Amino acid sequence: MWSFHLKKPFDTVNRDVLLAKLENYSVRGVINSWFRSYLADRKQNTEVNNVSETKTTLCGMPQGSVLGPLLFLQYINDIYKSSLLFAFYLFADDTSITLANNILKELESLVNRELGNANERLKANKLSLDIKKSNFVIFRPRQKDMPFIPGIRILDSVTNTYANLEMKDYVKYLGLTIDSNLSTTKSARNYR
Repeated sequence: MWSFHLKKPFDTVNRDVLLAKLENYSVRGVINSWFRSYLADRKQNTEVNNVSETKTTLCGMPQGSVLGPLLFLQYINDIYKSSLLFAFYLFADDTSITLANNILKELESLVNRELGNANERLKANKLSLDIKKSNFVIFRPRQKDMPFIPGIRILDSVTNTYANLEMKDYVKYLGLTIDSNLSTTKSARNYR
């Protein structure tokens, strides 16, 4: 399972792309205009030493609302089109993907290729991965050792170089900690 996190996902949503996607999902006419009005002319301010300046934001969407995560899911909903092999599990800005293969070297190759495709789809939507928070875990039987640690890498949009994702012994998914042996017992809970 690969867990990837996006850099400031709600702040970087391209509003025109989101509205076009809503139109594609049959959110048209007055309803689409309502969303355009909801997203347009959003203002924010930052206060430093009791001095505050308000500016209009050019991208992003409101956070802390019920509507924000739903709109974000519509924005990222088509990421599954980037891979015919991955199974995607989306929950607001928290995305997990899975791929099964009994041959570790093949798994490594397939994952690296498909992650590149997924990353391209993210870039097309003006989103980027937070490499430091993204990681993976290889699920396997407790008695089966891995012959090597797979090198799962992805293009870092900041440095424009490939970065290795961290391999972990566990993954947290929607509040549940699952270790590499698919255990949620006490040993998995100790990974906090």
